[in-house]
Amino acid sequence: LVEPGLIGTTEGASLGAVAWIVLGGGATAGFASAVGLTGAAFAGAVVATAAVVALSGPRGRLDGALLLLAGVALTAILGALTGLLLFGADDAALRD
Repeated sequence: LVEPGLIGTTEGASLGAVAWIVLGGGATAGFASAVGLTGAAFAGAVVATAAVVALSGPRGRLDGALLLLAGVALTAILGALTGLLLFGADDAALRD
């Protein structure tokens, strides 16, 4: 059974969204903010998934075991980066 959390897609989207909010993208108002947040989350998910596929498929072949191992490792790394961004953020950035 496969779910996006196993290959890092969910954590990549979380990192993209948190980076958008913490680094000032959340200060924009209205429709631009919603589109930017969604775009950042989507871009983070795509980059994370592409990184896992690149790590697990040398020479153009995907290995299922390597896909899962790379996904779990990247999920841990991206989760740590998300926590680091949240730790370093000021309250004003998180409330906007």
